[in-house]
Amino acid sequence: MSDFRFSSVSKEDLLHDVSRQDYIDNWDEYFLAIAFLVARKSKDPSTKTGCVVQRDKRILTTGYNGFPMGAPDDEALYADREYKYANIAHCDRNAVFAAAFQGVALKGATMYLTGPPCTNCTQAIIQAGITRVVWPTLNKFECDPETGKRWEGDATGTDPQALINLANAGIEYERWGYEITDVSEALVFI
Repeated sequence: MSDFRFSSVSKEDLLHDVSRQDYIDNWDEYFLAIAFLVARKSKDPSTKTGCVVQRDKRILTTGYNGFPMGAPDDEALYADREYKYANIAHCDRNAVFAAAFQGVALKGATMYLTGPPCTNCTQAIIQAGITRVVWPTLNKFECDPETGKRWEGDATGTDPQALINLANAGIEYERWGYEITDVSEALVFI
């Protein structure tokens, strides 16, 4: 990811009148861009994932991959892969947990992810009542062989059981066709 910072955007860029066509005009693209922003909060140096859950174009919750609230989250713990994989919560589960913690119902909502969900995360998605899941077609899990091998997926980086779980639960899932490879690309609307 690039070193994009909001502070690097000039005052003139923020204040100039931008016509409607300069904005992201597709709601899926808009919420995916926000998911990539949320991913930047993760302290995991090797994999940063983000999630946004919305209903009626209103954000209900967000999540990024990290250790549970109150648990130590020193960078050294992320370097210990055995510890990390046993203790980290994926962004989608963290979003569901955060909503539950705040008493926010997710029934009928759409979830946006920076990559495909794993089998365990689909359990949380299904139980929360989420009805649609969207992630970009070209993402680190399905396009980067090294990441795909480490992940729970098949040779393509997609977890087949996760997709079966979503389909069996009647949850619509969609690989969104626009390639978002960097959060700065996703932020062209600023």
